[in-house]
Amino acid sequence: AVIGTFERMGDAQRNPEKLLVVHSVKDSSAADVAGVKEYDLIKSVDGKLLNTPELLADYLITMEGKNVSINVRRQEYAYRQNYAYKLIELEVGEVSKIGQ
Repeated sequence: AVIGTFERMGDAQRNPEKLLVVHSVKDSSAADVAGVKEYDLIKSVDGKLLNTPELLADYLITMEGKNVSINVRRQEYAYRQNYAYKLIELEVGEVSKIGQ
């Protein structure tokens, strides 16, 4: 999965916490199979707020080959709510930092 920051019009309401956004998920990858979707907002990983790509990558590198719990906020429209939270268990594979 490719994860990073994403700012767009209306983020003050949609993403006031400036959570990281999943930009893409490769078909049949571990993230795809676990249920990670494009545009999921990463609320926490193992209960930790990791709100920069560097913090997330550094943490995931220490967890390669181990399981992590990712709490994501997903835009879903239902009666009186716009978001749903999902807890996703995922084994961390190889982690790469892009753009450094």
